[in-house]
Amino acid sequence: MVRILLSAALCATAQDAVARPVETVRGVVTFERSSDAFAFMRRSDGAGVRLGLARGEHVKVGDTIDATGEVTQTAPMLRLEGVKAMRVGAGRAPLPVATTIAGLYSGSGGGAHPPLFGLPVEVTARVLDVNRRRTQVQLQLADIGADTPSVTASYRLDEGRPMGGDMKIGAVVRVVAVPSMAFTFDGVEMLTLNIQSRDAVQILSLPSWWTPGKVWALSGALAVVFAMLVGWLILLSRAIAAKRVALAEADLSRRERLRLASDLHDNFQQLLAGSMFHINAAFNYFGSNSERALHHLEGARNALAHTQTGLRTALWGMTEESEGPKSLVALLDYAISRMAHWEGIVTLRHKGREPLGAGKYAGRFLTIMQEAVANAINHGAAASVRVRLSFAGGSVRMTVKDDGCGFDAGGTFGSDHMGLASMKSRIELVGGTFSIRSVRGKGTTIRAELKTAAAATA
Repeated sequence: MVRILLSAALCATAQDAVARPVETVRGVVTFERSSDAFAFMRRSDGAGVRLGLARGEHVKVGDTIDATGEVTQTAPMLRLEGVKAMRVGAGRAPLPVATTIAGLYSGSGGGAHPPLFGLPVEVTARVLDVNRRRTQVQLQLADIGADTPSVTASYRLDEGRPMGGDMKIGAVVRVVAVPSMAFTFDGVEMLTLNIQSRDAVQILSLPSWWTPGKVWALSGALAVVFAMLVGWLILLSRAIAAKRVALAEADLSRRERLRLASDLHDNFQQLLAGSMFHINAAFNYFGSNSERALHHLEGARNALAHTQTGLRTALWGMTEESEGPKSLVALLDYAISRMAHWEGIVTLRHKGREPLGAGKYAGRFLTIMQEAVANAINHGAAASVRVRLSFAGGSVRMTVKDDGCGFDAGGTFGSDHMGLASMKSRIELVGGTFSIRSVRGKGTTIRAELKTAAAATA
């Protein structure tokens, strides 16, 4: 059985060999590459012929040759295999025909043979892809601005030539090549452009740097930089605002320390000095006038009691602000009840509903009330001090009115009235207002007002 099949195969091969006619065709070589085993030529009637060269055969573009080989295909183009060429004379390769990729795909253009098969053509196209290999570069080309199929074009790299690094996707090129085609009943099925060398590819324009992807990337980078800049500016403005508040608080703290030093000197220092005077005088009267001695000792005791009360008041004002009740009314009432020497002198009343944010600024109103009451008792010899709180429309108003001796209110915020300046600074620092009215012999009225909404944004 095996012998029968082998004999049939040999017979079929022999019949095929006999069936292939040998033909000699004269024409001009239009394409050849020494590394390839095929070439193209143009016959005298203008038709293109594909030559499958026999081993060791070489032809040259522009030569007129007689190509002898086996006919493997006649329609729609002529193909010869095992071709042996004989140079007849020096000819000239035909000039390339300007066309498009769509024109190449459109088919034969009439006649028995496609007029552009195996003939030089010139195509201007855009590079869709570049495939670089060790010895060859493949380009994928398409017509500019047209929705047509693409075509593969290739050329070999000569030794010592670069790998075609100047060829980029998106570039517009002009290519001189020889097309080879495969045909079906519907027309061209496969199209390839055979480029003689890199010199047959001219770069008309490189792709624009501003591709859509790069534009989006740059826009994204700029957006990130802008967002970072905005964030930095916000942080900087907050830092500057915090610095201003810190400087204001530091200045207010400095003024408060100066006021406290002044009060210690003007009040407690004088009381202590008076106490020493009474004690020394009492020693002088011991043994001679015990009644005068007791009088001076009683004066010293009273002076020391006032000193103790004053110090307790100052210390409590610096510590109780964070420990007492949180609402404004409760804090002021709590403070008044803790001051024993205020009993029977200071009264508190309020009107309206306390705003929700008032407690946040209760410490400032407490300090202003303490300073105002202390001035009224210590400097104005007041027998009655009325503290009034009124709440309306989100604002807080505190009025401290006494029946003391009063003073000249003109120029009240100078260095001689550090306590008044401190009260004014405390309320104005958070957006409030401060006013004072005083007439000699008719007492003093101090008013501090704050809109809690404005204070919250300060």
